[in-house]
Amino acid sequence: MQALNQERWDHALITLTECLSYWQQSYSQLALFVNHFAHVVPTIPTLTQLDGVFNILLDSTAAIFGDILPGFQAISVGDDEAVTTLLFDLMQQADQLLVQLDTILEPLQALIEYFALPVSR
Repeated sequence: MQALNQERWDHALITLTECLSYWQQSYSQLALFVNHFAHVVPTIPTLTQLDGVFNILLDSTAAIFGDILPGFQAISVGDDEAVTTLLFDLMQQADQLLVQLDTILEPLQALIEYFALPVSR
């Protein structure tokens, strides 16, 4: 059973690492978000923040799934200090994600409203 669990963990980690790598490569090749909506920026100036926020989201996600979670596998049984360090890192990255997601809400809501179809009465 232990070997099967290890095999599943290894397979999941490989798949996750490949997806993260693909996401990072794809994102780096995209035009900036603000360039796609340059005509809207004068109306919604907070759109200029989104590219930076998306980069931070990608970095935090890569840290969680590329470094922190795989780090748990390498910890020896009973190494409480290493577990504590990884949990602290995980908590910091999760907090970073929450802050960035809060930052995204206002500009995206404004963008949705900008492109919403007019309601006819």
